Amino acid sequence: MTHKDEFRQGHWPVAFRPFFLAGHAAPLGFLPSRCARVLMDGGLMMTDGAALSMPHDGDLTERLERARLLLLEAGLIGPRRGEMMPVRHRFDAEPIAIIDRSAMRILGLWATKVHVNGLVSTGADQAPEIWLSLRAAHSTAFPGYFDTLVAGGQPHDLDAATTAVKEAWEEAGVEAELMKHARHISDEPVCYVSAQGFHQELLSVYDLFLPRGWTPTCIDGEVESNTLVTMQELRSGLAGALDIKFGSHLVCQNVVARHGTGGASVAL
Repeated sequence: MTHKDEFRQGHWPVAFRPFFLAGHAAPLGFLPSRCARVLMDGGLMMTDGAALSMPHDGDLTERLERARLLLLEAGLIGPRRGEMMPVRHRFDAEPIAIIDRSAMRILGLWATKVHVNGLVSTGADQAPEIWLSLRAAHSTAFPGYFDTLVAGGQPHDLDAATTAVKEAWEEAGVEAELMKHARHISDEPVCYVSAQGFHQELLSVYDLFLPRGWTPTCIDGEVESNTLVTMQELRSGLAGALDIKFGSHLVCQNVVARHGTGGASVAL
């Protein structure tokens, strides 16, 4: 796994090759070697030392779509998801293209992931409880792992706050009126490696205190079940008792530091 500070210093994982666009010093994404070969054979990548460059040949969205089709034909990604995601050079840059979600991870592109911590007050001066979501067995990534109550990617046509409202309804049945009480906590860039590829993610984190007695209801089928746990149980989960997705693991560490008793403050 690659920490964001190592990433910023240019210490790329050896299993991935950065690829660049002309005129940009920072890589656009990172390719596993097997994917790099497919795109090089298809004329969409050229070797530039240890790195790769994407020839300037038409609209970037169209070039990325051609890359998606080549990777699909090679059996390296699944079918089109029908959700278009923004493509950025940095987490804080303006979008320069869009791409179907199915190809985003394997290309190692920046993504914004929205997390909503569903908290339940247990009384004055006591640590709140927190809802966790168990990802469905049919999930394309990390099936059977735990997430925060809400965890979803920001599409190209929504901002992070609107995405939080959308995902909260789809994944947990949180109504928009209730989401008005959500509080934005932080936006933190992180980078890490998984079986899906080289992740570059901006974690946009929200806290939402929910009424006691309220229970989540998944609308879109992406969540198998939900569990309400204490902060002590969450600590045990973070220590290895639960399989928690990496991004959600970081977010939950921060929740424990901010809301749990006796935890030191940590940065995501």
